[in-house]
Amino acid sequence: MVNNPQTSSNFARLGELAAMVAGVLWITTYIGEFLSPDPDYWDCNSSYDYLLNVGASAQFLVLLGGLVGLHARQKARYGNLGKWGFFAAFAGAAMAGVSNPSEHCLRLGFLGLAWLLGVLAMFVGCLMAGIATIRAKVLPSWCGWALIIGSLGLWLLAENGSAVLFGAAWVAVGYALWTDGSSSVRHPARVR
Repeated sequence: MVNNPQTSSNFARLGELAAMVAGVLWITTYIGEFLSPDPDYWDCNSSYDYLLNVGASAQFLVLLGGLVGLHARQKARYGNLGKWGFFAAFAGAAMAGVSNPSEHCLRLGFLGLAWLLGVLAMFVGCLMAGIATIRAKVLPSWCGWALIIGSLGLWLLAENGSAVLFGAAWVAVGYALWTDGSSSVRHPARVR
């Protein structure tokens, strides 16, 4: 199989964009939950509830792309801590993203534990990835700090705006990945 740099570059760009979109989804889903006319929006008994559950699942699943973009940019320099952090965060976000709508909308209550374990793995993995980002020095160190603070906020603040902090961290990291341009295809300068 031939490794096409153009395809790799486009794939990395999608991951960078996914990081920003995931961040926006975390923020907008939290705002939607806060403004919900239904105090138990998770029970899927209205169109609004279903929409919030789709957003809650999408925030985890789109984050998978953001994690891949972050990993692709730093994998050569962030060592085992970053590698295992990526795997933990990826597996956790995937587990939480799939178990959330299954638990709420399909009424499979036992998947609540899978969601909790997924969020815990994502939290630990994002903390590890944040520390590895600071150490790798591929991206500005504030990207690592944003992941650490966003992840700690997600855990410590619980329902008190934690998703906004976590989402803002991913928007900022995605923006840094996007504007850094390391994965973009370089075109030679035009000579006149």
